[in-house]
Amino acid sequence: MSLEVATSGRSASPTDSGRSTPVNRPPRREVEDGQPRKDKAFRRWAASIDRALSLFETAPQEWADYIAFLGRLLKTFQAHPQDVTTIPHAQHLSMRLAQCLNPTLPSGVHQKALELYAHVFHLIRSDGLSEELQTYLPGLLSVLSFASLSVRPGFYKLLEDHVLPLSSKTLRPAIRAIILSLLPALEEETSEDFERAFHLLENFQQASCRPVNKDIDDSHVAGGGYFWQCFFLATITSSSRRQGALAFLSRKLPRLDALSGRHPSSARRQGPELPSLSPEAEAVVSPEPGLLIRSLAAGLSDTQLLVQRGFLDLMVTHLPLHSVVLQDRVSGLDIDVLIKAAVSVVLRRDMSLNRRLWTWFLGPESSSGQEGGSQPASPTVERTNPEQPPTTQAQYFASYGKVVLSRCVLGMINQRSLMPAERARPLRICLSLMDRWEVGSSIIPEVFLPAMDSVFVYSQQAAKENVDDVIRSASLLFDGVESNLIWQNIIRLIQGAPPLNLDDRMNTNHALLLVRFILTTFNVREEDMLLTHMPLASLATVFTLDHQLQTVDAQTIELYLEILNLCSTAIPSRAFLYSDSSTLESNDRLFADHDGHPTNAVKDLDAAVSPHDGLPLRTTAKTGTYELLIQHGMSVFRQLLIHQRYGDAVERFVKTFLTILAKSPDPGLLHGVGFAAMIEHHLQASTSQPKTEPIAFPVLNALLILIDTLRTFQTDGTLLGTQQIIDFEPALTQNLWAHLSPTHPRHHVEAVRCIWQVETFLPAGESVEASLTRFLAVARLDRAEELRAAAEAVQRFTVLWTHTVQVLGSGAEKHVRRLSRRVSTVPAAGENHSSARFEKVLTRPLLLVLDFLQDDTADVALIVQSWLQSLPSVERVLAIVVKNLAHLLADLQGVSDGQTYAVVRNAQPRERAGPNRELLHYLKLLFNVLKMASEHTWTVCAHEVVDAPDQTQPSSQPISYQACFVQVCMRVLSTEVTLLSEVHQRAALSLLDLVLSNPYASALQILEVENNLINNLVTSLSSLPPSLQALYLRVIERALELRLSYFDDLLPSPDHRTPSLSLSSISASAENTVPATLRVAKSPPPHLVSCLRAGITCQNSQYTLHHWVDFLAKILPLFSDTIFASLLPLVESFCDQLNKKFIELKSPFTSSQGDAATAPESVIMSLFNGLELLLAKAHDRLLAGESQGASVRPPEQQQGFFGTMVAGVFAPETQPSRSIRANSRLTVLLSFQDTIRTCFPIWSWAGSGMEGSHKSSSCMASHAYFALRLRNRTRRMLEHVFAAEALQFVETLATLWLEGPAERAVANSASVFSLLHVLHGSTPKVTLPLLINALQSRVHLAGPDANSMTTPTSSLTVLDMVAFLIEYVRSVEDDAMDEIWSQCIAYLRDVLGNPLPHRQIMPALLEFAVLVAEKVENTNFGEQRKMRRELGDLFLRLLSAAFTTRSLETMDAPPVYGEKTGTHEPVAKVPSIKRQGLVDVLSSLMPRMHLVLESGERMTTAANGILTHVIAPAIHAKAFPDNVGSSMLKLLYSITKQAPNAKSWKKDVADAFNDYHLFTLKPEFARKEWFPVIRQWAVSDKERMPELLSRITAPTSAGIMFGVGANAARLEADRRTQFNLRRMAMTLLACDNDIFSSQMNLVGEKVSDLCAATASSSPSSATRAEMFMLLRALILTCSSVHMAPLWPKVNAELQAALSSVLPGHGNEETYNNLSLLQACKLLDVFIVMLPDEFQVHEWLYVTDTIDAVYRPENFDPVALADEITETLGSQSSDDSLPVLVSQNTNLATPEGRRPLLQKVGTDIADIKAMGRHDFVRAILRPFFSQLSIFTYEATYSMSLPDMEACRISLIEDLFDEASIAS
Repeated sequence: MSLEVATSGRSASPTDSGRSTPVNRPPRREVEDGQPRKDKAFRRWAASIDRALSLFETAPQEWADYIAFLGRLLKTFQAHPQDVTTIPHAQHLSMRLAQCLNPTLPSGVHQKALELYAHVFHLIRSDGLSEELQTYLPGLLSVLSFASLSVRPGFYKLLEDHVLPLSSKTLRPAIRAIILSLLPALEEETSEDFERAFHLLENFQQASCRPVNKDIDDSHVAGGGYFWQCFFLATITSSSRRQGALAFLSRKLPRLDALSGRHPSSARRQGPELPSLSPEAEAVVSPEPGLLIRSLAAGLSDTQLLVQRGFLDLMVTHLPLHSVVLQDRVSGLDIDVLIKAAVSVVLRRDMSLNRRLWTWFLGPESSSGQEGGSQPASPTVERTNPEQPPTTQAQYFASYGKVVLSRCVLGMINQRSLMPAERARPLRICLSLMDRWEVGSSIIPEVFLPAMDSVFVYSQQAAKENVDDVIRSASLLFDGVESNLIWQNIIRLIQGAPPLNLDDRMNTNHALLLVRFILTTFNVREEDMLLTHMPLASLATVFTLDHQLQTVDAQTIELYLEILNLCSTAIPSRAFLYSDSSTLESNDRLFADHDGHPTNAVKDLDAAVSPHDGLPLRTTAKTGTYELLIQHGMSVFRQLLIHQRYGDAVERFVKTFLTILAKSPDPGLLHGVGFAAMIEHHLQASTSQPKTEPIAFPVLNALLILIDTLRTFQTDGTLLGTQQIIDFEPALTQNLWAHLSPTHPRHHVEAVRCIWQVETFLPAGESVEASLTRFLAVARLDRAEELRAAAEAVQRFTVLWTHTVQVLGSGAEKHVRRLSRRVSTVPAAGENHSSARFEKVLTRPLLLVLDFLQDDTADVALIVQSWLQSLPSVERVLAIVVKNLAHLLADLQGVSDGQTYAVVRNAQPRERAGPNRELLHYLKLLFNVLKMASEHTWTVCAHEVVDAPDQTQPSSQPISYQACFVQVCMRVLSTEVTLLSEVHQRAALSLLDLVLSNPYASALQILEVENNLINNLVTSLSSLPPSLQALYLRVIERALELRLSYFDDLLPSPDHRTPSLSLSSISASAENTVPATLRVAKSPPPHLVSCLRAGITCQNSQYTLHHWVDFLAKILPLFSDTIFASLLPLVESFCDQLNKKFIELKSPFTSSQGDAATAPESVIMSLFNGLELLLAKAHDRLLAGESQGASVRPPEQQQGFFGTMVAGVFAPETQPSRSIRANSRLTVLLSFQDTIRTCFPIWSWAGSGMEGSHKSSSCMASHAYFALRLRNRTRRMLEHVFAAEALQFVETLATLWLEGPAERAVANSASVFSLLHVLHGSTPKVTLPLLINALQSRVHLAGPDANSMTTPTSSLTVLDMVAFLIEYVRSVEDDAMDEIWSQCIAYLRDVLGNPLPHRQIMPALLEFAVLVAEKVENTNFGEQRKMRRELGDLFLRLLSAAFTTRSLETMDAPPVYGEKTGTHEPVAKVPSIKRQGLVDVLSSLMPRMHLVLESGERMTTAANGILTHVIAPAIHAKAFPDNVGSSMLKLLYSITKQAPNAKSWKKDVADAFNDYHLFTLKPEFARKEWFPVIRQWAVSDKERMPELLSRITAPTSAGIMFGVGANAARLEADRRTQFNLRRMAMTLLACDNDIFSSQMNLVGEKVSDLCAATASSSPSSATRAEMFMLLRALILTCSSVHMAPLWPKVNAELQAALSSVLPGHGNEETYNNLSLLQACKLLDVFIVMLPDEFQVHEWLYVTDTIDAVYRPENFDPVALADEITETLGSQSSDDSLPVLVSQNTNLATPEGRRPLLQKVGTDIADIKAMGRHDFVRAILRPFFSQLSIFTYEATYSMSLPDMEACRISLIEDLFDEASIAS
């Protein structure tokens, strides 16, 4: 409705009323007006009436009392004087008569009251009744809603005889109320009084049409327009009376179609061309049809099925869709309201409703289409379906309903509500509309795509459970839509065509996301979809991608490929096998919209495709579709190969494209595609120039997938032959080789798998060995360039070897957990190659790599050495070398056996040069391999076995590798083969020296090597050169030492110490390599530490880092006591480098680029080894010093960190002092702390997977490999730190947990506790005592013992530690509670033994006890009942200790209103327990306290303790209620729920409730926190409300009218009454609705008593404001049926209060400013809520008809609001005072109808201080001036009341202390 609402500056009369200044109205007549007051008989009669009325003050309890009262009153009226037409005390009389019409009274009382009404009306006659209609009529109007059949005739007669004859001017304001009063009698058409009531309502309709002034031409009044508008308003507002309204409308509503037939037109007619209506119909829609539409919409939205059915019938018969009213008179907004209400009836799924709705939408049947003049002509419209013959009904709907229904459904779809019911509503409506094809075929094409988009958007915003509800409704709609329509829209979205107008990239991505959502969410697997639509959708996707690939971004391409993959994988192979006419017709329908026209996108597609194959898309067969798919797919593939920036898109497309290729209907279709030529061209382009960048790995992977598929697709080689694969191999291997760079680990694992996959492609006799050998055989003129290239090639080969062996799972990897493989993009075909093929391919490249060891100074040699030292599969390298040596030695053995020595000596050098040179080569090769061997290499040599090289003995058994090396060397040095040169002997001796000096050489003693060496030395001493002699001596020395150590091991050890926890054997092996003569304690050189730090930190030394670590291992024994001075700088260097290298290593996996160079993983491992060794030596030295300094060593002293070392190595010359030892220990612990801080982030990242990283499927396997290596290495490191210094370890982890970044608080906390749970040895049974010791060491000055004392390296407080302890216990699995139960109980007992030192953490210990109880609840170990009883006893004792030892720190701070406090957050950056006090903890524990206190008696005991020590002192404190925060109130509320039998809480709540300071709280805080507690207290005793009512005393003036303390006593009585009234209102608001309905009579009595208060009574009339607040609370919390007894008194009091504003009433003392304000707010709430009883009284206060907007001429308002506005407007001349109520406040808001006086805009104190005139001018007049029109607007908007806004407004008034009398 578009109405010009009057502003504040305009008078209440409309602009065309003929006057702008209102006439001064006489004041409302006083009770005694009319008869001359000096008449003695009249005064005597008035006094007798007053006495009779006073009999009602005794509050009759029985119906007989009412009969007696009415009988005496009737006798008094019968004795009236002659010619009396005025009734004295009319207001009082009308109120008492209305009270006698109480619904709870019997019908006899009602009849007696009606009899008295008739006598009064007869006495005052029509003139008097016209003047007093607003006095007597309101009490009568609600009779029919409850009257019995015996009462109704008297009511009808009363209206017929006295009310109906009144003039239309008199009846006009009350017409709506009269209609509402008569509608209940029309609900049953079969009742005996229906006809009488119906005719009576007809008579009132005619009476309202009687002209008031014959000179005024008011057509809509003359035709009954005013009556109909009032009737429609009554229908809208009163849902309980719509059945009766429907009965009247069915009989009296005129037909609203045009007088003559009219043709449909798409444009609405304007101006004088509108078809005419009958006068009766014109009256219905005059002055505008908005109320008619809304009354019908209200009926259609009714909750009763019969009402909806009747209104639909009414619309079919009286307001058809083609009606001139709907088509021309009604605005678009109004018809949308009607259509939405009508279409919503389909949600009830009732056939009777749907049948009527279809009849209204589709019009009459075709057989009766043109018979009546009122029927519409059959319009000629375009058919919606070419195959469906035209029908009249379809054309009817298309002409009259299609546009508006589509608009309404789209409007409902576009409402972005987050409620699932609102989102599913339009979907369910659309599904029901499809029941009729005439409607569905027109609407669904318009709304289908917006509906799907709405569901898609909602799925990204709402919770999963809500989304599932909406998707269920959407799936039903989707399944009902034709597949042609679905896929037509999908193809439009794919091509970016209308209807979405996708004109930019963002919209394109949104459209593609919508397509993906449809394909993955709904059922698209129907047969016709799979065979017809999906192939065409795939073709559209490929076609669009082919033409737009260069203009879209990577994200859009990914979406296109995902859609293509979804379609192609779903298409069955048979989809391309055949074609028939139905398929072609289906294609035509698919690519045509509902109007039969092809889309623009399809035209473009036809134009692009037709020149290539001559087949337009819409007429092509399925084989043609397949050919087009292949053709455009190849085009897309070429573009992706050329532009490698698309990355993973190439691989994804290839996989999808191969899926399409596999479904070829004819293999011959693929012969001319040219796969081989395309692959060859791309490979040649990548290898044609030396500096050409290699092909990106995703592209290479895609090519390999394509090659693998093509070679197996057709075995005859027509697509890709064997020779072509052989030709591709060099280029493929070269590109894959380029991706093995150690500085770019992004695709290591995948590249290795691809190389072996290429190997599987090749036939027998062909291999990638040649290509690998060529890469390693680097020969350039420039020596430096050669070495750089060689180093790079070696590093690539190490990567190839490592990951190849990783796949094979052999060697040392057999004892390590296999790498957890993730889904890789590379097929697993290459993973099944055998070990023999592995050896065949990698032997020659491996030997080339080992050849680089010859030059020790070259960088490449250092790289090979580092690789071999850390190689887990070194036994495979040794096996290859030993195998070749064995063959050569076998040849030499044959020579020595078959020829004499002389013959061999005389042989030509050329004849023996080849084998000798090769033997020398392999000896040097083996020496170079073992020269820098690691401990792991020697371990393999000692434990792995190989066939003996000497096969001459028939019983030879496999021997170890080191024994095999000794045999080889000894055979070379034997006399039979002395034909070898000195170089061979030198090589053999050097190799033997290495073997005998290895850590595991003791097993070689049985070979007696020293004897053979001595014999050889003695034999050839004269001919040996000095260098060989030195070698012999050194080797013999090694052998002798080996012999001596062997005998030492046989002797019992004098020191039987318990073996210490060992990190690795690096420490022992390094020490064993130091000769005994050099084991002397020396001080290191001054710059040694700086040199070591420089070597560790230098970037150029990263590939030689292992040598630096070995160097460190050799010089560490020289440190002695000075190791502690150098420890921190060295540890800092190691940690800094570890952090730096870790960042470099993870950078390729955390960024999208992934091409940043980084250090190889061996660098990080070497850093770990060095740090590990350094800490081991320092800790062992520390333990040795402490053991020497202690006088008596404890029997259970912890041993060394890394195992037992050689005794006495670090023995100091003098015993260090205690302070020196303490400093040394502090240094070691700080080093441990730095190590933990360095290792924990690495471990955490390695365990988090690729979360937060750049998620690319092409590098997931490599990421998994590196993560596993780092995780295992750091875990092993941390395990040994924990084994050495467990207490320091857990304290450092607690610090990390506390200091974690806020954005990763949850993940950081989970990582900390996960680490504690996975470490070997860190079981809860071990860790919990450590945490308790750490906590106790902070509670006490000293720990329980010396070993458990905390270190000064930690800054953790006692609160930090207890928070960490609680979170650790929370993370422990429930099944582990049996391990720590005894420790938890013992700790709690210790605390209770001395609770005072623990007072700061006592609240946290309560949380700890409850947490233990929760864990025990989920287990079944031990004696559960005994355990819980024991824990419950401890908890009660802890609770008592907490009360007795609590300090100020443990209490909660004063509450901050509006903030949420006391929230329990188990995991956070700052532990919640740290910032919580005792009250906060108890509030979080109380709901769970029953777990630890099982019995109700214990719960009561705990609750009483809390109430006594916490709640009661706070409530009775002087600071109440400011000292009671939300935590305490939550605690109190939990007590009322968990321990209701604790009686003391009721007393405490009662004391708080009765404290007047409670009303000083913030309203919002009181509503959220106090109201739940008050509710529990109020419902616990049914006498709460009677007790509150008993405090209200009736006003009295006796005893205080005179005397000194009269005013003080009156003020005290006022305050007491005001607080009690507020408490009653607060109780009503806090409790559920209607909970105190049984006390309504008692409430009514108290209200009646308070209404009698005056300014001088006690209590005085100052309590009026609180009484109105109580009435507001009753309206908001009680049903109308329970409020019925109060209405007469409330109505009388409210009228009296509002009338006091008018001049001349003299009630200013009775109703002060606050009382008037609350009275206006009560009226405001009445208008917002519109109770049924108030609707018949509404006309007394506001103009509730169309007169509020369309005022007639000479309109004299009867409503109080309008009368006050006119009176005040005519008398006010001072406009200087500002208006304090907003003139733009709207009663109807999107949230619902809200009170106008919700925000007054000024303080209560200012209102109290304002003068009466100023208050009325600034506050009341603006309110009254807006009230009527805003009430009408709110009704017109059909919005619901905002209950919450009304409650909040009342709560704000209740908790406004300024309004209390003072």
